[in-house]
Amino acid sequence: MKKENIFALNTTIFITILIIFCSVLTQFLFGNSNTIFEFFLNIKKEFLENPQKFLNAFLVLLITSFCVYISLYFIGKKFFSKLDVYNQSLKDYNHYLAHELKTPISVIFSDLEVLKYGFDKKIIENSQNQLKNMINIIDVLLSFSESLNISERENINIENFLKSYINTYFSTQKQKIFIENKEFNLSVETNQILFRRIIRNLIENALKYSLDGEVFIKIQNQKIIFENSIKNTFSNQEIQKLFTKFYRLDKDKKGYGLGLSLIKEILKFLGFGFKIYSKQNKFFAEISLEK
Repeated sequence: MKKENIFALNTTIFITILIIFCSVLTQFLFGNSNTIFEFFLNIKKEFLENPQKFLNAFLVLLITSFCVYISLYFIGKKFFSKLDVYNQSLKDYNHYLAHELKTPISVIFSDLEVLKYGFDKKIIENSQNQLKNMINIIDVLLSFSESLNISERENINIENFLKSYINTYFSTQKQKIFIENKEFNLSVETNQILFRRIIRNLIENALKYSLDGEVFIKIQNQKIIFENSIKNTFSNQEIQKLFTKFYRLDKDKKGYGLGLSLIKEILKFLGFGFKIYSKQNKFFAEISLEK
């Protein structure tokens, strides 16, 4: 949230509380006043006759107003910080998709230029594949736009959700995906559209870069851990590079889903943690469901 907006919000809250404070104070001490002159006379009379009562009431209302202001400030700050994360995620996501759309469009354009001089079956097939990639990107964008109503959160059982999703979207590869559940009946309340998109991309990434084509998904200690084999263990420096926008492990393997940096931001927005690490020729992507 911009500084000027934060300042405006705080000023509005402060003025509102100040008006309430003054109204309550005057009503409490001088509720019987009929005119402004009588009002000020009552103030003077009350202060001279019972200054302690006047000061005590003033102090109580001042402390109460301050507590209300602090509470509203932090509630507002938390709310707008979540909106900031969401807006930044949406901005990054759209930028990412725009970047990805440029590649197939450029390829198709080049293919059409070649086709001016004669038909080639391979070129036509390549164009068709690029069009499929574009359809996939648009599908990703639509799924994200459907999740814009962030208040829609559902309670999902993690094991049932994973099994159902894999059977539906990875039916031809489910023989290569293994689920190990050490925490039965683990459920979370989240935006199912966003969560489903993240799970899909993590499984796709794991399958894409797995050395033996297998993916292991472990559910334990309120975490979902995606594990796949790799040729070489990554250094910490290489792990950090994976969170760079548009960075790919293998330039020959195209990606049309979410980048790890965006996955991390969306999970953060949903209230979950995310980290990646590598050891003993294995790669791990871990979602922490503990809030």
